[in-house]
Amino acid sequence: MPRVLTFAALFAAIVWLPAPPASAQTLLLYDGFDDVHAGARHVRDVVEVKRSPLFDNAPFLRLRLGDKLVRAKEQFATNDKPVADPDRVGYYLCSNGKYYFLWTEERGGKLLLSNSAYSACACLLFDWDLTLDHARALRQLLAGHYVRSITTEQYRAIGNSLGQVFPGITVRPPFDIDIQPDQLISIPGQAVAEFQGIAYENPWNCLVRYTVKLGPHVCTVTGQVLVQGPPHVNRSEFEGDDYSGPNAGVPTPIDPETAKRKQAQFEAMTKFQNVVLKVIGP
Repeated sequence: MPRVLTFAALFAAIVWLPAPPASAQTLLLYDGFDDVHAGARHVRDVVEVKRSPLFDNAPFLRLRLGDKLVRAKEQFATNDKPVADPDRVGYYLCSNGKYYFLWTEERGGKLLLSNSAYSACACLLFDWDLTLDHARALRQLLAGHYVRSITTEQYRAIGNSLGQVFPGITVRPPFDIDIQPDQLISIPGQAVAEFQGIAYENPWNCLVRYTVKLGPHVCTVTGQVLVQGPPHVNRSEFEGDDYSGPNAGVPTPIDPETAKRKQAQFEAMTKFQNVVLKVIGP
């Protein structure tokens, strides 16, 4: 059974869950297809780029039959908000008449897929041979906390620190988490590379055991919550919104009791975050 540690004075709770069984609920933390679809653009001034390799930090990626790597300028709609550089040139994949923006950078004559959370989905747009080395290179293009893993020692340190920050609370986090080594596995219809680890998910303020799956048709990160911290609270929920400018609306008043409760929750959330980040770094 999960251990629920309630901080009555702070109106918050930290839930320590036992190492989840395979049947535990799995959360979808990232799906590369979302970024692929979000990257579809209307473009102009298209120029085909022929280079080998396509990307110097992922030289194993190949164009699919009929596809082209191009440089182009984005064609913004007339009713779009003005952009800082409407003539910015970027790299796109042209596939089946559609153009997909690629997060890239040019450095020393090399064309690189940017080391950002938005570049790993390139594995879905190109052909490549599935090997652990190739998949490890693509994993480097995910968000940083999915590239590395919190160690068991760090996990234990987080538990010990929480016991000190919240005195009177006995923290007994589970340390028997089964993290599998990097491996190639079979899932229905295909083989994929699988990577596991422990990460801190800032938006949900929790620690998860995550699983990365990468393949020519898969780019996902799923997770199972190990430690659930206090929920996120924004300052505006107890301080009010800072409205300014000609289009500012009328701020919604916050009653004192709600403001007091939300501020206490915010302080609990911040304490939890500080404990985790002090151990694992920003």
